[in-house]
Amino acid sequence: MTPTDNKFHWADYVILVAVLVASAATGIYYSLSGGKQKTNHEFLTADRKLKVAPVAVSLLVSLCSAISILGASAEMYYQGTQYYLFTYSLGLAAIVASVTFVPLLYPLRLTSVNEYLELRYKSKSVRILGFVILLIYTVLIMSVAIYAPATALEAVTGLPLWATILSVGLVSTFYTALGGIKAVVWADVLQSLVMIGGILAIIIQGSLKVGGLEEVWNINDEGGRLDFFDFNPDPTKRHTFWAIIVGGTLQLVAFYGVNQASTQRYCNVETGAKAKLVMILNPPLWFIMYSLICLAGVVVYAYYASINCDPLKAKYIKNANQIIPYFLMDQLSYPGVPGLFIACILSGALSTVSSAQSALAAVTWEDVFKPKLNHIAERKKTWISKGLVIFFGALCIGFAFLTSQLGGTVMQLGLSFQGAANGPLLGMFLLGALVPFANWLVRKPLGT
Repeated sequence: MTPTDNKFHWADYVILVAVLVASAATGIYYSLSGGKQKTNHEFLTADRKLKVAPVAVSLLVSLCSAISILGASAEMYYQGTQYYLFTYSLGLAAIVASVTFVPLLYPLRLTSVNEYLELRYKSKSVRILGFVILLIYTVLIMSVAIYAPATALEAVTGLPLWATILSVGLVSTFYTALGGIKAVVWADVLQSLVMIGGILAIIIQGSLKVGGLEEVWNINDEGGRLDFFDFNPDPTKRHTFWAIIVGGTLQLVAFYGVNQASTQRYCNVETGAKAKLVMILNPPLWFIMYSLICLAGVVVYAYYASINCDPLKAKYIKNANQIIPYFLMDQLSYPGVPGLFIACILSGALSTVSSAQSALAAVTWEDVFKPKLNHIAERKKTWISKGLVIFFGALCIGFAFLTSQLGGTVMQLGLSFQGAANGPLLGMFLLGALVPFANWLVRKPLGT
């Protein structure tokens, strides 16, 4: 086996440009329709009239980012199928969130999820603490989400890393700043279709190369990759049942229940029953999407195992994140197919980054600027929120360049950032919800 010399065809570039243009067009459309984003309430909450189906899809693709598409498939390739249990963690997390945090937060009709912390603990400091944790986490996760497609495109097209980082960052900033949360939700719906198409292209054509899905399964079995239930209690082991089911569920409960990107969606549908329905719809949607992503990694492993070659060990790729795009250019370089898959990765990045930008604009306005500037004209408030989207877009582009200097798979980076932030945030909300006597004061024992 030799390094691939296949390059992007003009048809691939057409598909990439079409996805970027279509995403940008959603921002233009919602800046010219409805209330034309003239009020901050419409820009940040869509006047609380979001629909169940698009919100459910939007919530799905916000979580199922380019990090998942590249990272989860790479995990399946190099570490085996144990990580697939993460699919079930989400189902458990969505159920927990639907019966705990949706009834808790939806009736409050919050714009910033951190408002709950101030209401519950009667402390502005606790609210600002929640804001700071969310800010740091979201900026870091946005940077990884942009870096993921950038490294993939560099591997398969030779397009410089900086060009992709700027493209994703600028396009997401453009349509989010113009169209607000409405544009973000409907762009997510469009991007979800592209994501499914790109993943299916890998699975269908890749399995045909190997000789069918049955042969794919047999090769993975022979390679010791089919390990779904490892009950080893060792916390230092990369993937075990306990780490994925318990740890994964807690992480995803934090995402679904108290992450601003999620609450900004389910708190802005029309009724509490519809908010719960958004959560109920997510597990089956996630099961389909994540199963396809994981299957792509299994298919690619089967192919390279069948020819006794690992592109990473052979130094045909620089890191594990590039294994799926490399296979694409190595074996499936038919005009349009690579472009479809890279468009799939770009869509995953755009959905996550735009959701994060909208979320950060909402919490920054509500938690930082609104207490001091609520007296100004409505149109000025909207311009400030749009300016915040642009600011955070620039910030995440800068951090994406820094992320390129870190090691590990993008999935590993993403989970590390999530774990560091989601634990404290979830703890603050659970303490407030479950312990009635808890407050912001640290009381000293009598006599001290």
